[in-house]
Amino acid sequence: MHFKTLESHRGFLVYVGRTYPALVPYLRGIHLTFYSWRPWRKSDGWKMTEVEIKHALGEGLGDLSQEDKKAPERVHWVPRLKNDVEALQLFTSSDQLPKRTIRLAESQAVSTVYTFGDASGSGFGGSTYDRGEVSYYSGHWNDSQSDQSSNHRELSNLILDLENKFNQGVLENTEVFVFTDNSTVEAAFFKGTSKSRLLFELILRLQFVHLHSGMMLHFVHVSGKRMIAQGTDGLSRGVRNEGVMKGENFLEYIPYI
Repeated sequence: MHFKTLESHRGFLVYVGRTYPALVPYLRGIHLTFYSWRPWRKSDGWKMTEVEIKHALGEGLGDLSQEDKKAPERVHWVPRLKNDVEALQLFTSSDQLPKRTIRLAESQAVSTVYTFGDASGSGFGGSTYDRGEVSYYSGHWNDSQSDQSSNHRELSNLILDLENKFNQGVLENTEVFVFTDNSTVEAAFFKGTSKSRLLFELILRLQFVHLHSGMMLHFVHVSGKRMIAQGTDGLSRGVRNEGVMKGENFLEYIPYI
């Protein structure tokens, strides 16, 4: 890739990322490609650790003079660049620029939505508190989804719920708190990416809904014991008479209320 052209595009996207932070995690492949010519870089573009550098020096695979290298005319793209470019193409595919919600409009009906979601090997479920009303759902995975990792099932469940709400048009001008007992899912939302191709595709769907729905979205990790007491853990196993489903106060299970 031509270094100066990449530098120009990279600078433009950095400024775009200041307006749309959801794009920032997907600039990593561009950054790694941009710096791939620098010494002591691995094939994926990331810096080598001190231990790896010492090992390379010991094996005669490099010398300290490499640090004086200047940027070449062309640089090698790193493997991650392909996925990141696909993500950027998806986010910029609409004819009109999406409006990013940074503060809810007080002139409209502002709503705070609390959602718990959980998934097991064979089933999934979730419960929602919205404008004083409690709703819930549960179901069973098909065979192909049951064979996926627990992280994939957990994230799939939460994304499907948000996509359904998005398609119903109920997310605009809302602040949504999603509670999960899976720390990997919470981290995936904040990182915006994953080394797993399947999880990466799910995160793209999540970020797309976040960007285009007009909502403010938060992912919050809670303990498994809270999930059990609240009742959503039971929903993933087909049990519909535990916790808030039997009439307990939903708001008592929100960690900061």
